[in-house]
Amino acid sequence: MVLWDEPKEKIDQKMRVNNISPPIAEQLYQHARADRIRTIRAVYRKRALLGLLLLIVTSGALLYGTLMALGTKGNVIIVWYFPMIWGLWKFIDGTVGYLTAKKTTGSIADDF
Repeated sequence: MVLWDEPKEKIDQKMRVNNISPPIAEQLYQHARADRIRTIRAVYRKRALLGLLLLIVTSGALLYGTLMALGTKGNVIIVWYFPMIWGLWKFIDGTVGYLTAKKTTGSIADDF
């Protein structure tokens, strides 16, 4: 119920119908909410790390290509810019998603 982001009132009502006491229901809700946030953050952490890895690899390749081009008076390979931009986008998306996991609404199955 919490993973699908149902309202807390609706979840409390379902708990009362199933004869779960309010303190235990609150504990279950808080545990499920923490699990939801942990799941969302795990997905965005992977995205951010993939983006960071792409940035590091492409930056190194671009720097190496630039140094080689300066030595041979050739052109810098522009093809390295595309994965670098994609890596930057994934890193920013992952970082923002990780930081805003508590405020994310909707089912986690819809986003991932």
